[in-house]
Amino acid sequence: MELGDALTDTFAGATFSDRNVGIAKTVTVTGISTSGVHVGNYVLGNTTASTIADITARAIEVTGTSDSKTYDATAASSKSPSITLGSLAAGDTATYTQIFDSKNAGTRSLLPSIVIADGINGHNYSVIFHNANGTISPLTIAGSITVMDKTYDGRSRPPSPLVH
Repeated sequence: MELGDALTDTFAGATFSDRNVGIAKTVTVTGISTSGVHVGNYVLGNTTASTIADITARAIEVTGTSDSKTYDATAASSKSPSITLGSLAAGDTATYTQIFDSKNAGTRSLLPSIVIADGINGHNYSVIFHNANGTISPLTIAGSITVMDKTYDGRSRPPSPLVH
Protein backbone atom coordinates (compact mmCIF):
# COMPACT_ATOMS: atom_id res chain seq x y z
CA MET A 1 0.00 0.00 0.00
CA GLU A 2 1.31 3.43 -0.91
CA LEU A 3 1.92 6.08 1.75
CA GLY A 4 -1.15 8.27 2.19
CA ASP A 5 -3.65 5.80 0.68
CA ALA A 6 -6.61 4.96 2.92
CA LEU A 7 -7.79 1.33 2.92
CA THR A 8 -9.70 -0.76 5.45
CA ASP A 9 -9.21 -4.52 5.61
CA THR A 10 -11.99 -6.74 7.01
CA PHE A 11 -12.72 -10.45 7.22
CA ALA A 12 -15.87 -12.49 7.75
CA GLY A 13 -14.44 -15.13 10.08
CA ALA A 14 -11.44 -16.94 11.46
CA THR A 15 -11.37 -20.51 12.72
CA PHE A 16 -8.76 -22.63 14.51
CA SER A 17 -8.26 -26.18 13.19
CA ASP A 18 -9.91 -27.43 16.43
CA ARG A 19 -10.92 -26.02 19.82
CA ASN A 20 -8.26 -27.71 21.97
CA VAL A 21 -5.08 -26.40 23.59
CA GLY A 22 -2.03 -26.58 21.36
CA ILE A 23 0.96 -24.80 19.86
CA ALA A 24 1.21 -23.58 16.24
CA LYS A 25 -2.36 -24.51 15.34
CA THR A 26 -3.65 -23.61 11.89
CA VAL A 27 -6.06 -20.66 11.73
CA THR A 28 -8.09 -20.18 8.54
CA VAL A 29 -9.36 -16.67 7.76
CA THR A 30 -12.26 -16.29 5.31
CA GLY A 31 -14.17 -13.45 3.66
CA ILE A 32 -11.20 -11.08 3.41
CA SER A 33 -12.11 -7.79 1.73
CA THR A 34 -10.74 -4.29 1.33
CA SER A 35 -12.62 -0.98 1.16
CA GLY A 36 -11.79 2.70 1.27
CA VAL A 37 -11.19 5.81 -0.81
CA HIS A 38 -8.26 4.35 -2.72
CA VAL A 39 -9.55 0.77 -3.16
CA GLY A 40 -9.66 1.22 -6.95
CA ASN A 41 -5.85 1.44 -7.01
CA TYR A 42 -5.46 -2.10 -5.66
CA VAL A 43 -6.47 -5.66 -6.54
CA LEU A 44 -7.08 -8.00 -3.61
CA GLY A 45 -4.92 -11.10 -4.16
CA ASN A 46 -7.04 -13.51 -2.09
CA THR A 47 -10.17 -13.71 0.06
CA THR A 48 -8.88 -16.47 2.34
CA ALA A 49 -5.64 -16.96 4.22
CA SER A 50 -4.03 -19.26 6.76
CA THR A 51 -1.75 -18.54 9.66
CA ILE A 52 -0.77 -20.19 12.93
CA ALA A 53 -1.52 -19.32 16.54
CA ASP A 54 -1.50 -20.98 19.96
CA ILE A 55 -4.42 -21.90 22.22
CA THR A 56 -3.34 -21.81 25.87
CA ALA A 57 -4.96 -23.66 28.77
CA ARG A 58 -7.81 -21.95 30.63
CA ALA A 59 -6.88 -21.32 34.28
CA ILE A 60 -9.29 -22.36 37.04
CA GLU A 61 -9.00 -22.84 40.79
CA VAL A 62 -10.91 -25.53 42.67
CA THR A 63 -11.40 -25.20 46.44
CA GLY A 64 -12.49 -27.88 48.88
CA THR A 65 -15.53 -27.42 51.14
CA SER A 66 -15.17 -27.79 54.90
CA ASP A 67 -16.74 -31.01 56.22
CA SER A 68 -17.02 -32.98 59.44
CA LYS A 69 -18.17 -36.49 60.18
CA THR A 70 -17.95 -39.29 62.70
CA TYR A 71 -15.32 -41.99 62.09
CA ASP A 72 -16.64 -44.61 59.62
CA ALA A 73 -13.38 -46.26 58.45
CA THR A 74 -13.45 -44.34 55.12
CA ALA A 75 -11.95 -41.08 53.85
CA ALA A 76 -15.18 -40.20 51.99
CA SER A 77 -16.60 -36.68 52.30
CA SER A 78 -20.27 -35.83 51.81
CA LYS A 79 -19.43 -32.34 50.47
CA SER A 80 -18.23 -31.25 47.04
CA PRO A 81 -15.57 -28.68 46.11
CA SER A 82 -16.27 -25.88 43.65
CA ILE A 83 -14.54 -23.63 41.12
CA THR A 84 -13.61 -20.48 43.01
CA LEU A 85 -11.67 -18.68 40.28
CA GLY A 86 -12.30 -18.89 36.55
CA SER A 87 -14.97 -20.96 34.83
CA LEU A 88 -15.50 -23.81 32.42
CA ALA A 89 -15.88 -22.99 28.73
CA ALA A 90 -19.37 -23.27 27.24
CA GLY A 91 -20.25 -26.91 26.59
CA ASP A 92 -17.69 -28.37 29.01
CA THR A 93 -18.87 -30.12 32.18
CA ALA A 94 -17.20 -31.34 35.35
CA THR A 95 -17.63 -33.79 38.19
CA TYR A 96 -16.37 -32.64 41.59
CA THR A 97 -15.33 -34.82 44.55
CA GLN A 98 -13.25 -34.48 47.67
CA ILE A 99 -11.87 -36.84 50.29
CA PHE A 100 -10.35 -36.50 53.74
CA ASP A 101 -6.56 -36.94 53.74
CA SER A 102 -6.95 -39.91 56.11
CA LYS A 103 -9.76 -42.15 57.34
CA ASN A 104 -8.61 -41.69 60.96
CA ALA A 105 -10.24 -39.42 63.55
CA GLY A 106 -8.75 -35.95 64.07
CA THR A 107 -8.28 -32.62 62.33
CA ARG A 108 -7.95 -33.42 58.64
CA SER A 109 -7.44 -31.74 55.27
CA LEU A 110 -10.04 -32.18 52.54
CA LEU A 111 -8.48 -32.86 49.14
CA PRO A 112 -10.58 -31.60 46.20
CA SER A 113 -10.57 -33.12 42.72
CA ILE A 114 -12.27 -32.43 39.42
CA VAL A 115 -12.82 -34.50 36.28
CA ILE A 116 -13.47 -32.24 33.29
CA ALA A 117 -15.34 -33.43 30.20
CA ASP A 118 -13.89 -31.25 27.45
CA GLY A 119 -13.12 -33.85 24.80
CA ILE A 120 -9.49 -34.35 25.86
CA ASN A 121 -9.70 -35.34 29.55
CA GLY A 122 -9.40 -31.84 30.97
CA HIS A 123 -6.17 -30.92 29.15
CA ASN A 124 -7.73 -27.62 28.01
CA TYR A 125 -7.49 -26.44 31.64
CA SER A 126 -4.76 -25.51 34.08
CA VAL A 127 -6.12 -26.35 37.55
CA ILE A 128 -4.89 -25.13 40.93
CA PHE A 129 -6.34 -26.94 43.95
CA HIS A 130 -6.94 -25.48 47.42
CA ASN A 131 -7.55 -27.87 50.33
CA ALA A 132 -10.14 -27.22 53.04
CA ASN A 133 -10.15 -28.06 56.74
CA GLY A 134 -12.28 -30.79 58.22
CA THR A 135 -12.73 -33.00 61.23
CA ILE A 136 -13.38 -36.68 61.75
CA SER A 137 -14.75 -37.24 65.26
CA PRO A 138 -14.08 -40.50 67.10
CA LEU A 139 -16.92 -43.02 66.97
CA THR A 140 -18.53 -43.59 70.34
CA ILE A 141 -18.84 -47.27 71.12
CA ALA A 142 -20.57 -48.99 74.00
CA GLY A 143 -19.83 -52.52 75.08
CA SER A 144 -21.33 -54.98 77.49
CA ILE A 145 -19.90 -57.75 79.58
CA THR A 146 -21.59 -61.04 80.27
CA VAL A 147 -20.39 -63.26 83.10
CA MET A 148 -21.41 -66.88 83.16
CA ASP A 149 -23.03 -68.36 86.24
CA LYS A 150 -20.85 -70.74 88.25
CA THR A 151 -21.13 -73.43 90.81
CA TYR A 152 -19.90 -72.54 94.29
CA ASP A 153 -16.16 -73.13 94.55
CA GLY A 154 -15.22 -71.08 97.63
CA ARG A 155 -13.74 -68.22 95.61
CA SER A 156 -15.15 -64.80 94.65
CA ARG A 157 -13.67 -64.89 91.16
CA PRO A 158 -16.15 -65.36 88.27
CA PRO A 159 -15.39 -67.38 85.14
CA SER A 160 -13.76 -65.37 82.29
CA PRO A 161 -16.16 -62.64 81.16
CA LEU A 162 -17.35 -62.35 77.55
CA VAL A 163 -16.94 -58.89 76.09
CA HIS A 164 -19.47 -57.80 73.45
